[in-house]
Amino acid sequence: GNLSYETLETTKSGLIDTVQTLDPLQMIRQAGDSLGSTISVFTLLAISTSFIGFVYGLTDFFLDTGATLTKANQVEDSQTPILTNVLPGPLKDALTSRWSVFALTLVPPFIFANTISDVFFTALDLGGSFGVSTLFGVIPATMAWKTRSQVARLAESNDTDETRMHIELVPGGSFILAIITMIAGSIIVQSAVDLVT
Repeated sequence: GNLSYETLETTKSGLIDTVQTLDPLQMIRQAGDSLGSTISVFTLLAISTSFIGFVYGLTDFFLDTGATLTKANQVEDSQTPILTNVLPGPLKDALTSRWSVFALTLVPPFIFANTISDVFFTALDLGGSFGVSTLFGVIPATMAWKTRSQVARLAESNDTDETRMHIELVPGGSFILAIITMIAGSIIVQSAVDLVT
């Protein structure tokens, strides 16, 4: 016999739900063998080391910022302090006390992560589309264009020793560099449009 449209739709949605909930790492962890335990330990160590690095880096940043802003800088050949009253008393105490800096480091991310549940996945999406496209598309093309323009200026000034040291690894001149930049830029623009809509 023929299958009804409702039956096909139910089967299709069930398959889509199964594929979306299929997590290979979770399946390996649940298998109970040594590989599953190793993956769990590795995951825990990765999160722990990331957390420790985040806490130490941000607390040191806050302590250094507090020390810089509260320290009186001296003008050359003068004893007049420049930054003596930049920070009010409570803020100065907060940026120089280790406990308050730890609270400043940990409490806002804790509140943020508990109020927006999928913020980590959103950050990964944004880092991939904006960060990677900028880091591996826009910046290298811009650096190559800058180097080529400097080499062209050196060639015009007849400095042949400097121009011989530079080899064009990407053929095609400025046109190819512009295309690379436009492709990376279009990925960034498309990601921004997807984010807004």
